[in-house]
Amino acid sequence: MPPFLEEWAGELAEGPSYINLSPRKVSPSQLKESLLTRPSSQPLQSSPRVPTDTRHASDRDSIDVFGWRSPPALAGDLSTPLSESDTESQSDKEELPNETFINQDSLVSVDLPPSTLSIPSSTYKIYDPETEQCRKAHVPTTEGNAFYILEKQARLNAKHGGKVEEEDEGEIFLDDFAFYTLAHAHKFELCGLQDLFRIGNTTLYFNGWLTHGNSKYYLESVPFGRCSIGNYGLDSPSIDGAVWIQSKMQGRKKPGVWYKLRKPSFEYVRLYNPFLWLADLAKHVVNFIENKISRNVKPEEIGIHSFRSEFTNWLDHTHGLSPAFKAWFDQHPSQDFRSDVAVHAEFLWKEANGVLKSKVCQSLRLFKEVLTLDQYRKHESRDNMTVVTPYVYDLFRHMESGHLLKKVVPTDELPVVGTASVPHRQEDHKHAALNRKGLIDDIRIGDVISRRLDGAGSKWKGDENAKWFGLVQQIVKPSRGETRFHIKWLYSPRDTPCNRGTYPWPNELFLSLNHCSCHRGGDDPFLASEVLAKHSVAWLGDEKSSEEFFVRQSYDSEERRWIALQDSHLFCDDNPQSIKYEIGETILAGDKPRLEPYVIIGIFGKNMINARKLLRRAEIDPVSSAPPNELVYTDEIIRLPASDIRGPCTIRIFTGNPRLIPTPYDRRGTGNCFFIRFKIETDASFAEMTEVPPMFKQGFLPENQDRCKPKPLRGLDLFAGCGNLGHGIEESGAVEIKWVVDIWSPAIHTYMANVDDTNAVKPFLGSVDLLLEKALKRDGFVPSRGEVEFISGGSPCQGFSLLTVNKGDDRQVKNRSLIASFASFVDFYRPKYGLLENVTNMVNANVRPDCDYLSQLFCALVGLGYQVQIILGDAWAYGAPQQRSRIFLSFARSDLELPQEPTRSHSHPPDIPSRAIGHLSNGERFVERQFSSTAFRYVTSGEAINDLPKIGDGRQICIPFPDHRPNNESLTAQVRIAHIPVAPYGIGFVKAYQTGRITEAERQIFPAQTLKAERTRCGRGWSRLSPNKLFQTITTNPNHTDSRTGCQIHPSEQRTLTIMEIRRAQGVPDNDVLIGQFRERWKLVGNSVARQAALALGLELRRAYYGTLYDEDEDEDSAAQAVISNDGGLQVPLRPVVDPVVWTETETETATGVESSQAPSPVAKIANDILQESSHKLSAAVATTPSGATLSAQVRSQGVRATATTIIDLTTADRRAMTMAAIDLTIEDDASDLQSVTSSQWKRKLDEVLMDSDNEPDAARGHPLKLSKLSH
Repeated sequence: MPPFLEEWAGELAEGPSYINLSPRKVSPSQLKESLLTRPSSQPLQSSPRVPTDTRHASDRDSIDVFGWRSPPALAGDLSTPLSESDTESQSDKEELPNETFINQDSLVSVDLPPSTLSIPSSTYKIYDPETEQCRKAHVPTTEGNAFYILEKQARLNAKHGGKVEEEDEGEIFLDDFAFYTLAHAHKFELCGLQDLFRIGNTTLYFNGWLTHGNSKYYLESVPFGRCSIGNYGLDSPSIDGAVWIQSKMQGRKKPGVWYKLRKPSFEYVRLYNPFLWLADLAKHVVNFIENKISRNVKPEEIGIHSFRSEFTNWLDHTHGLSPAFKAWFDQHPSQDFRSDVAVHAEFLWKEANGVLKSKVCQSLRLFKEVLTLDQYRKHESRDNMTVVTPYVYDLFRHMESGHLLKKVVPTDELPVVGTASVPHRQEDHKHAALNRKGLIDDIRIGDVISRRLDGAGSKWKGDENAKWFGLVQQIVKPSRGETRFHIKWLYSPRDTPCNRGTYPWPNELFLSLNHCSCHRGGDDPFLASEVLAKHSVAWLGDEKSSEEFFVRQSYDSEERRWIALQDSHLFCDDNPQSIKYEIGETILAGDKPRLEPYVIIGIFGKNMINARKLLRRAEIDPVSSAPPNELVYTDEIIRLPASDIRGPCTIRIFTGNPRLIPTPYDRRGTGNCFFIRFKIETDASFAEMTEVPPMFKQGFLPENQDRCKPKPLRGLDLFAGCGNLGHGIEESGAVEIKWVVDIWSPAIHTYMANVDDTNAVKPFLGSVDLLLEKALKRDGFVPSRGEVEFISGGSPCQGFSLLTVNKGDDRQVKNRSLIASFASFVDFYRPKYGLLENVTNMVNANVRPDCDYLSQLFCALVGLGYQVQIILGDAWAYGAPQQRSRIFLSFARSDLELPQEPTRSHSHPPDIPSRAIGHLSNGERFVERQFSSTAFRYVTSGEAINDLPKIGDGRQICIPFPDHRPNNESLTAQVRIAHIPVAPYGIGFVKAYQTGRITEAERQIFPAQTLKAERTRCGRGWSRLSPNKLFQTITTNPNHTDSRTGCQIHPSEQRTLTIMEIRRAQGVPDNDVLIGQFRERWKLVGNSVARQAALALGLELRRAYYGTLYDEDEDEDSAAQAVISNDGGLQVPLRPVVDPVVWTETETETATGVESSQAPSPVAKIANDILQESSHKLSAAVATTPSGATLSAQVRSQGVRATATTIIDLTTADRRAMTMAAIDLTIEDDASDLQSVTSSQWKRKLDEVLMDSDNEPDAARGHPLKLSKLSH
């Protein structure tokens, strides 16, 4: 194989490559025809690159408009290896007269459009091989001469009664025309007629033939500034080509001469035909408005929402029987015309203003919403200060942005006291040597004690005078050596993500959820000689408590989350976390990278379940083009080990095969949401589902919110942008956004264009500072305290983003200060739930303490008593085809359940590395990227956009998708883009030049500084998007030359990305509307949160708020349940327990897998004896108490798991307390009189076992730990 083919074969895995074939011989006529497509200023070049075909002629490829084969992700996979025969020299082939040489072994089918020219063909010159000269195809005449002759002829025809066939009397036509601009950087570039009406663009030019009758004259570069469309009114379903333009030439009676357009030039067809569609739209829009006004509808009531469905219904009623209308309507796949109206607002305004009265147009709500953007009044701020509450001011005033903070005291309350500026007194316990014995003897289980931090070798960093605190779990007094205190740790704020921030309550501690010294491999216990003091603690207290410390929250050091303190947190528990499942619930399970959905239908043995298998329709019915989350119901039952269960999923069965699937089931698997429409029959055919089978729990529908209690949370969306975050959360059904705030007019108008009811949402166009000040002063139409139950916001990220060059300027400091504003909104409104989003660089390990906004925000929210969690959210993990990572701060009021981190639904791409951000005081990271099995493969950029129409250079309107147009790059930029190879995938200028795919001559097309700059940086500028990978992070500016974010060129077409394509990257639904000019719409998308991530977070909020993602709750008392732990054990059978639980050594050993040679558990013996002695009463308690079965199982679990530990570990306080707590709670429910006898039995038998086994009696005294029984 030749060397160049070996190199090519090595690149095959990256994408299709191309080689140069031998030069073709062409006839003079063919050469003449081909030269028509080259400007006179462009020199002749070598033969073009053409794609080689690696398949049989019967399997011909689809070639795009530039003659390049589409990448596999876009038009089929290129998998067949290249053979040497495909590159045989053509020199020994028979020469065909007047034809090109053809390689019969490499035939391809090429579908070429009529033209891909970007400038008029008439500006090119024809090469005459006989004279070896270039000449114009046609010599133009002047407009004055042509018009004078044609007008004179028309007057003569009218005078003598002559008429030209199929022509209006006196009409002068324009044929073979092309319209273009002469603007700088776009000289001679073809333009659609709709561009004439863009703001600031008043002149276009045409080349073409003026005709009347049999006379015609060729004109070039004729300026014109007006266009008129005819056939308005309801009598005609179409304008039927009635379009005129007005030249700027002085006429005989008045300035300007009108020409009627007839036939465009071949290169202009691709721009003119879509314009005719748009002209018909303008006619229908104007007629629709006229019709509504005639029915006494006020212009102020005709807005963008009138075009969601009402416009389509009116069209169908008015023109539904017309073939011409049907042909027009069929080109638009949606019945929603809002995006069309928004994108073409300037053109529609011109048409409406020309037909309707000017006063009517100015009153129309529509154009205030999509053009002038003044439907919603702008609230101007008086200064640039960041308004904060007194509480937040005290916490943030030491920050770098402290000088921008403006403290405003609410009018209806006193200032917050007791903040960090007034530290709480702590008792300093210093015991003399004579008091040490009394101190140690006085320590009880449930006391809080302290000792000094570790020495210089400790990984923990902090004040050398700081203390470590622990909640005593067990006291061990050995016959030899010091007394040991096994403890559960209590954290001070500095040991949590509050880190270096200023915490408002120095006397608050957080109980560790999973960090103790009780278990083997854990921390060392406190030695008696290390104990500094015993401290008084107000459990479930607050900052007003008189005790030395107060504890109201637990801190999960693994998940980096604070949760409200509960009884169960007081005990050490090494049991794996358990999740309760019921029969009929839907789960994801498997031991492979891809998880599969199942329905639980029963239990088999101690650690197996019976599950119904559900198949993916796209895999068993490929021709259906089903989405990846559509399942097919089957009768196949399989047996699964409980250890294979990875978590729940949400599945809804839709009966009757509905045409539209509602959110969240239409989002291709985001949130692990599936849907079913069909089932498999016994003959392997598909049948529609007609009913929901028994033992199947239906996934919820947001539209059924009326049946839900409580009602959805009333939400306030700060820094709302286009609404991707707010609307995504709303789609879960847990929240209804009632108030929207943004300072940018396109954002507010976009948000409101996408709400269902504009009367139900109150927009505030202005700064959050002004809104908060009005709220604090109860001034203005703003939400009052108590109305807001949910707050979300994506505060401006520019102050933290790595893409921001100068983070120190005043504007970026102001942006960072808005974190304090967000905290103030939470402080004032005290919502039930909330969510903040920002870039990951907000968690900066190397930032100065006065710039550590995240830690300070933690201090503010936790100080208010909120449960808080930080989440590293990767957009691709929730189904977005984009490499975008963000942090989310989720919080909940202490009396509510804190939402969990969303379970990832889509896999990690192989080229995405692990990542951790931030540092805690012990050196551990704030948060790390998690890798786990998922139900879906990640979505590539090619998969996200492969259904969009091919648009070539994108100069023309895209009728199905109005936002499918790229930035208007200059002609020079377009030439440079065309020189970036399409293979291998994702190639850019640097790689192309370094590998020889761009020659030195072609290199000269690019700016001289490009190569130098690209060599010293990451080199993403002038790069094509790889269809097999994710989009790069979408930013706010379309800049394909940027070295960091410049991967913005289409994989195979010679253009940059369109807004529609970046919408797909961000998950903006196709039917959502964007308002504004091109760059404003791009910024709206780039500034937003990936919709898939917002929806996933919203679903977890719903699960926490309503307790389920199923359609309706079932009675837990009657439903069969199983508690499945992470180690795969089934702790409770799937039937109610009615018999007393009596353990035997055989059962214990079998259940845990412990060998028979090991000693049985003393704790198991104790609990077994207790239960046997009380079996007659305990049996009744278990049978009549809803929690009895579960609690008995907890007792059993403690005994079972204790068999694998030593005697000292077996008798630790946490196991004793957990077992007793379970027994106590079971008995207290319906048999509280048994508590005392049970406790005495416990103590007596415990002492007997301890004395017999170790001769080291435990000094434990007191009752099991409960928040209600703990003494200060």
